[in-house]
Amino acid sequence: MCSESSYLSENGKHCNLYVFHSFPFSFMESNIPSGREESLSQMLVTPINRSCFGVILAWKLKLVRVPEQVTVFSFRRRLDLGDVSLLHKWQNTAQKLPRDIFIRVLVQKIGNGRGDASFVQVTYNGMFLGPADQLVKLLREQFPEFGLETEDCFRAPVKDSSCSSMPCIKKECYEVSWIQSAVFFSGGKIDQPADTLLGKFKNTRFFNKGASDFLKAPIPDKGWRMIQKMFLSKDGPIMIIDPLGGVMDKIGEHVFPFPHRKGNLFNIQYLINWFGDNSAQVAEKHLGLEEISLQKNGSVCG
Repeated sequence: MCSESSYLSENGKHCNLYVFHSFPFSFMESNIPSGREESLSQMLVTPINRSCFGVILAWKLKLVRVPEQVTVFSFRRRLDLGDVSLLHKWQNTAQKLPRDIFIRVLVQKIGNGRGDASFVQVTYNGMFLGPADQLVKLLREQFPEFGLETEDCFRAPVKDSSCSSMPCIKKECYEVSWIQSAVFFSGGKIDQPADTLLGKFKNTRFFNKGASDFLKAPIPDKGWRMIQKMFLSKDGPIMIIDPLGGVMDKIGEHVFPFPHRKGNLFNIQYLINWFGDNSAQVAEKHLGLEEISLQKNGSVCG
């Protein structure tokens, strides 16, 4: 089973989505006694069709095998409206790549100011289910623009000491175990032990708001112009664009009541982060998240 977590399922590219599998689970519907057994696919589809509500009490996961070593990477670029050819290439390629590689795009504002001191960064971030040398071979064919070499994956990232051309670190690559890749994607340092994923802390300083959407067409030039203008005028905006494809391209539009199906190219998340104050007045300032929506701005087909 590919779980609801996009990290466990790698967005459904590599293994079948959970709606294709039937697993026993314990589900308590609001008007039915607990202990009733249904298949997971029945549970996920039926409540939507019948408008019933309940709580999943327990479920089972079907695990899939992964290699002993996987390779994670990030390639950072400054959003240059004069040349968005790499972004267009990624948009037209990402959902068609081999099933063992996943590349998403993170768009974020770098810098706290709203002038020349800030810029919009595009990060090509992903994982390859295999060793670094195989990833390098694949990227030389698909994305030679990244300039990845095998030795890049076995040394500390090279940093531009003067940072004359932001971003300072343009590429990172690590060959690690699958569980260590989870540390990387959680924002931790690659040499941190996996046990750090079990740590719990009380968050009283960091807050965020988010929304999501699905894109049926690549973002055109005017969309990227809108993104840059809006990101530079806001505090803490982030966009995460995940390509779909893979198994999801085999799902017809009317088969299941979910947007993870053929015809949708990307899942996109809009996020606003801020620190410190979560009073009603401050939170209200961040409610304009819907302004970022590409579909509401007419930049893509809904």
